[in-house]
Order: sequence, then structure tokens, then C-alpha cells
Amino acid sequence: MGTVDFGAVYFRKTAPPKAEWERDYRQAAEDGQTMFRHWFCWNSIEVADGVFDWEDFDKQLELGLQYGIKTVIAEMSIDTPEWLNSRLYGKGSICGRDQRPRVSQMHTSSATGGHYCLCYDHPEVEFYTNRFLKELALRYRGHPGVIGYDVFNECTLYSPDRLCFCESTNRKFVQWLQKKYQNLKQLCSAWGRYSISDWSQVQLPREWGPYAECADAIAFWNENTFSNMQKKAQVLRTWDPNHKIIAHGNARSYNDIATCCGDDFRAAGLCDIFGYTYYHGTACSPFLAGDLIRSAANGKEFWRAEAVGNSDYQGRSPELPPQIQKDRASNPDYLRMDALTSIACGARAYLTPRWRPLLSGPLAGSFGWYGLDGSPTPRSEEMRKLAQWCRKNDALWQAFPQKAEAAILIVPESQVFSYLFGQYGRYDSFYNHMYSQCIQGIYQAFCESHIPCDFVQMENIDSYRLLYLAYPLSLSDTQIARLTDWVKKGGVLIAEAGFGYFTPSMRARISMKCSGILSLLGCVPEELLMTPDRLSNLQIQAAQGQIPGGIYQQSFATPEGEVLARYSDGKAACVRHFYGAGSVVSIGTMFSFGYCAAPQKSTRLFLQQRCREAGLSLPFFVSDSRLVVKLWRSEEKTFLWILNPASERVRAEVKVFGEPLRAICLEELRPAGVLGDDGVEMEPMEAMVLAIRHPKSIHEDINVREWSVTK
Repeated sequence: MGTVDFGAVYFRKTAPPKAEWERDYRQAAEDGQTMFRHWFCWNSIEVADGVFDWEDFDKQLELGLQYGIKTVIAEMSIDTPEWLNSRLYGKGSICGRDQRPRVSQMHTSSATGGHYCLCYDHPEVEFYTNRFLKELALRYRGHPGVIGYDVFNECTLYSPDRLCFCESTNRKFVQWLQKKYQNLKQLCSAWGRYSISDWSQVQLPREWGPYAECADAIAFWNENTFSNMQKKAQVLRTWDPNHKIIAHGNARSYNDIATCCGDDFRAAGLCDIFGYTYYHGTACSPFLAGDLIRSAANGKEFWRAEAVGNSDYQGRSPELPPQIQKDRASNPDYLRMDALTSIACGARAYLTPRWRPLLSGPLAGSFGWYGLDGSPTPRSEEMRKLAQWCRKNDALWQAFPQKAEAAILIVPESQVFSYLFGQYGRYDSFYNHMYSQCIQGIYQAFCESHIPCDFVQMENIDSYRLLYLAYPLSLSDTQIARLTDWVKKGGVLIAEAGFGYFTPSMRARISMKCSGILSLLGCVPEELLMTPDRLSNLQIQAAQGQIPGGIYQQSFATPEGEVLARYSDGKAACVRHFYGAGSVVSIGTMFSFGYCAAPQKSTRLFLQQRCREAGLSLPFFVSDSRLVVKLWRSEEKTFLWILNPASERVRAEVKVFGEPLRAICLEELRPAGVLGDDGVEMEPMEAMVLAIRHPKSIHEDINVREWSVTK
């Protein structure tokens, strides 16, 4: 792709008004927007059994061709038609854990009814859904203005309350268990329910806790959710092989895999183009969200599919604190920085979830770049300028973010343990969020140390030199063997407390020796104190200074390892063990959580030292942790993004491979700062892109004096 596409979700049947469609398209084209996504809601198209009304949707594609705006068809088969909802109520309904069928209701973003009330696991629901998707594909498979089909909006169920317990889903759960356990006796032993005498007695668990049955249910729901996504995608591919399969996640794989099937890695693997929604509710750094989705896409094109473009007025009350995080989105400077953040992470499209606000529902008046009447605003003007800037820098879009040498491991089994162990699975409990806080904390430490890092799941670790394993409480024997083999071949693993303490079936390991853990770690983990209420001020002493930890505490006996840090009582808190061609650094607490709670320079120095020992290239030195740097490369050129997300001016020394920064700044969107021989002085909420050329890969030894400025 030669530039970055800008655009929005435009049409949702009830808005915008039909009389203003062409005017809006004309305005969008004038402002440099090149992509719209429309919600093709099933309930707004198949108005009676086998009767389809395509008129309004055909018109959107016609206008798109006329004004040079490409179309993404968002198939919203989750919004089911009322004639089918009535016919299948009860037997085909989604049921909560209380077994009450869900009734037809409005979607907050599309007031057309029928939202999320029928279960795709029911054979009739699957039949009618696939029939609709077939008709959709047949109608638009030859259309030149269509990019493809978005098959799963945000790739999550949003909340555990939306998990289905209906008879059809339970039947599939039993089939899944039969495949996993092969016979009823093995299931009874694994679950501890020894009096189950027939498969018909097996039920999805209604109460959550750290038990095998709950872990199995979560694993099943995830597999089933993405199996259903794959089925829908296959219907579209079968009847329209010409257009791409697209999806966008919620950038919350650090939390939502356990709670509500939000696995961006699985979703990305099923489509041609991936994307993500990010807004204040995502509750993480925007850089984390971008790098997480870039990593999940694994080389595929990815987009910022939904970026909030104005304030949100839902759920406000004089009894509640002011929701400042929502109102930032009305600030054009914030929107510009938000867009540049996504683009710097590698996104090749930037879309808002509303071109202009909805006219009904709790989100009426929210989010749009344009006014309620479709008129331009300072926000839309900022996006117009940004789209224009992107078109002026053609060489930049031949480059892509450099793949990192270090990665943070996302382990669903450990995430599930954190969730289920947390006060019996209360969604909002502190324990549930321990895993996500650890992942966010260690990403923050990498980012603020200016060490490039990716995210990875176990099956793709081979391309990395260093892995950070935060909150490793639950690991399978297969995963331990996988990590052991990876370390033996030369990898460096940094693992926190409780490495493999539990199996994925929620049982504590009696012996670490038989799992190969002791030989890998090279030290004997002593008692694990799972007492986060007593460890909020836990510190360990390393050469870099006092480093905060937290959540859990473990010390080590060290028959083979080198002690890198100790607790105040002198016990070993961090041990390094060389194993094969690689090494393992075992940390007896959660550095990641400690950094999330209290970022310290000592933690950054410790992490940098471990990366140097692992042989990572560490291309940057930036003296201020508030700046964020991103390295892009093409075959001929290297670009360095420097972003200041802070609300104040930042001055920092910057070096690249040990040498003072020598570069030329690309044409700026607006004055972002001053580039000097010793570094930069950046304006608040600004970014600059620098062009540098060098003759070798950054993974090789580089003579920085050979670097030259590119024109």
C-alpha cells in the first residue's frame, strides 16, 4: 500500500440521513478519505424469510465508486432478523448462566434490534446465517469498490456475561471434552467429579473457580468462538474468492482471552487483513495496543479499524467523577497524536467508528469527526491535514516497523489461572487483573527503556533472541518442553515467580523435577508466597539498585545458578542459569507488576543489562523515558519515529548505535520540535520522522560511521 488510508464507519441503516449521503461522500473525498466501512446488518437486509432489501447498501457502494472511497463490508450477522428471532426464541437463543434466553435488543451502535440474541451453535441459526452470508457474497463478489468482508466486529464477547450456556453450546462442549479426554473415566478423574455416570450429565460450569472444569470451559469457548468465525469466513470465501477476509480485535489479549474469548492472535490467523479498536475503555497504553496487534498480525497488513473521534456522552452522572479520558477525544491535538501513534506502530489505515454521530441510542452525538449535521469541524480538519501529510511522504510507506529481537510471551493458561484464582472468577477482582497488569507493566518497562519488543504466543517464539515471561503460574508440560528446547538452542528467557507452579488443569505440581523445570532454571524454587496483600512494598537489591516487585514472592537455592539480586534477608531473589547455548534468568517476584505500580530507573537498567547480555542490538539511547521511538526499515532506507505523548515539552539526548543522531527530518505535519546534534527538543503531543540510511542490517555489527543522511 502506497500510503495510509483514512476513513470511517459510515452507514448503519438508521444513520446518516439518506438525503445527505452524497454530500457526505463528496466532503470525505475532498478531505482525503479513501475508505468506509458499513454495517451490513442482517436484520436490516433480510426483511422476511428469503426476502432481501439491498437498495441502501447498493447505493453506498455506488457512491464509493463515484468518489473514490473503497468499501469494507462489515457483515453483522450477529444482528439477527426479527422473523427468525421470534421463530427460534428459546430453542435457538443465547442463554446466560441462569439459562434465561436473551431477547431481541438494540445494539448501542445500531438501533435496529435483534442484537446478539441467537446462538450460532444451533443448527437452524447456522443454516440461516450461512444462507445470508452466501447471498451477501454472491451480490458483491464482482464489485470493484469492495476490499473485503469484516467478519468479526472487535473479536471479543466483551464480558463473561455474554458466554452462552444453551443446549446447543453444551452439546458442542461435551463433544469437545470427548475428543480431549477420550473416555468418561478420564474426565471424571480430571474434574474430580467421580460420580458422573453418563456424558449427558456433563454441563458447562455455572460457578467460577480455579478448577479443571472451568479451565476446560474457557478453552472450549475460545476454540468454539474462533471455529465459528472460521466457518463464516469460509462461506464468504467459497462464494466470493475475489475479496479479502478482514477482522478487527480489541487489543486486549493481555486480559480478554480468559474472560470473554478476546484472542487477537487467533483472530488474526483467520483473516487476510487484521485491525483493532482502541479507545479509553481498552485500558492500556496506545503503543501497547498497536504493538500487540502488529505482533498478532504477524506480517499481515493491519489497520486501526476504530479510533474514537469525539467525546462519549454515555454513562455520565453528577454523582460520578468527570470522565476526562472521554473528553480528550474532542481535542484535535489528541486525535492527531492518537493517529500518529497507530501509524508509527505500523497501521496502514486509520478509521473512526463514526463519520458523523448517530442520531439515536445512548451513543447519539458521540465519536464523529464531523458535526451532527455532517459539517466539518476542527477534528475533521486535523485529519484532513494528516491524510495530506501521508500522501506527501511516499518513501516512508515502503518501509515497515522493524521486527524486534525481544518479545513478551502471552500465555493464555497463565491468564486463565489468574482469572479463575481471583476470588472465584469475579470479573472485576484484583486477582483477575494481576496478569494484565503484569503484561502492561513489562511492556511499559521495555518501551520506556527504548528496547524494541513484540508480543508472541508459544508457537511463534523461534524468531526471538529474548523472551520475557510475566506471571508464569500455569504452564503445560508441552510448553515447558518448548521453552526448554528454545533456551537450549540459544534463547534467553526471563521468567518471573511461580514458573509452572500449576498445570493448565489448575493443579499444583508436587514435583518440579519431573517436569524438567529444575534442570531448566538451574536453581531450586523455594516456597511461593501468594500474598499480594503483604507484598506491596517488596524490593530486591540488584547491582542497578532497589527494584520493586509484588504479588508473589519466591527465593531460590542455587546449586548451579549465578545470583543477580537478593531480598533484604539475603536470600537469592534472581538467579541466572546457563543452559545449553542459552540461559534463564529466574526472578522470584513480579518485576512487571512492580514496574506497573512504580516505574523505576533501576528496573529499566536491569532490563537493559539483561538484553545486552543476550546479545540484543539495542539500537537507541534516549535520555528521557517519556519519549517513544520506533524503527522502520525498507530495502534501502531506515526511518526513526520519535513521539512525545506527554503534555509537556521534552528535551532529550538521542543516540543511534552509540553515535549522536545524524538524520534529516521528513516534511512535518506541523512544527514538532527541534533536531540538534545531541538530540531533540519535542513539543507536547507531537511526533517527528527522521530518515537515515545505513548499509547493513541492524542485526549485524554496524559501523555507525558508515551511516549517511538520506535526501
